[in-house]
Amino acid sequence: MERFQKFLSFISSGASIGVGILIVALFLGFTPVENENFSDRCGSVFLPDRTYFSEKGEIVNKLTPPCRDVYFERLTPTVIVGSLGLVITATSFYRSTKRKRRTFPES
Repeated sequence: MERFQKFLSFISSGASIGVGILIVALFLGFTPVENENFSDRCGSVFLPDRTYFSEKGEIVNKLTPPCRDVYFERLTPTVIVGSLGLVITATSFYRSTKRKRRTFPES
């Protein structure tokens, strides 16, 4: 019964909101990005697909310039949403431990 009560308090706290936001950030990071003007795959923010292409006469293995543009467009919201989720989760855990430390005199 105690575990169930802890679970209910977790759901009602801001930690569940923070974890939900972190899951959204992970979803943004692992969803593959697409570039309509380029035929090669670009991969995702966390797992980019590097391809071989010619740059200044050398064959290199890295993100192609069209994929790099789309990659950085997705990177900014992913970092912002992930940071927000971490802040909300950490704040709610800090507040919950602060609440547990308070002791009230019995009457």
